[in-house]
Amino acid sequence: MTLPIAIIAGIPTPDTPLVKAALAHAQAESPPWLFNHVVRSWLFALKLVQAENALIDEETLSVAALLHDLGLADKYMTPDRRFEVDGAAAAVSFLKKYHQEVEGTPSTDSCQHRLRELIVWDSIALHATPSLASHSIPEVVYCFRGVAVDVLRQGLEHVPDASAVMQAVTEAFHDLSIRDKIRECFCSIVRHKPETTYDNILGFVGEEFVEGYKRTETVEIAGFINALRPRDSTAFAPRKSGDSTR
Repeated sequence: MTLPIAIIAGIPTPDTPLVKAALAHAQAESPPWLFNHVVRSWLFALKLVQAENALIDEETLSVAALLHDLGLADKYMTPDRRFEVDGAAAAVSFLKKYHQEVEGTPSTDSCQHRLRELIVWDSIALHATPSLASHSIPEVVYCFRGVAVDVLRQGLEHVPDASAVMQAVTEAFHDLSIRDKIRECFCSIVRHKPETTYDNILGFVGEEFVEGYKRTETVEIAGFINALRPRDSTAFAPRKSGDSTR
């Protein structure tokens, strides 16, 4: 199906009611610096898709990229979940409401809607875990890569006129000190719910920028390591010469 197109900062973008609703939702729920970040990430993701002729659902990718940082908004931040999971849950809630109120079809009645929700959940939940996201399905991969381009300013090297693309996008949606803002957000999460940071990138942020932070094992990791410990240490001892097996 061919989607209607709108050109933003020189990049063709899906101009569907769903994408428009996601864009409006991101703007309503995010401070200006965060909104600009998610839009830039979205545009970079689409540019990579188009430059590489990837077969992908650009509408679903758009929703994921535009809503990938809802978990940094106070409204959606829980006391005990990773911010990526908070964001994924918030995005799926948005989709469920959209499908019900705008399209009149509950997600439970549509495999297509349910599949989109699962892809969006994975894209957002994994966007800060490169070792997983980079090996997933295309929507997850390109969502992660778009975010990485914006944060790291790397990844457009093989895109024609990469410097012009970067300039056009950043001039249309200004940086607004994103690195300082993201560091502040991440450090706040580390301070207020450190138990959600031990097994992910925020742990490294805490070790670098938060005084007194110490990464420790989660209950799950500690349990896993304990489960791997031999119950009888002699069972793994090397057999001595002359020993026989009965």
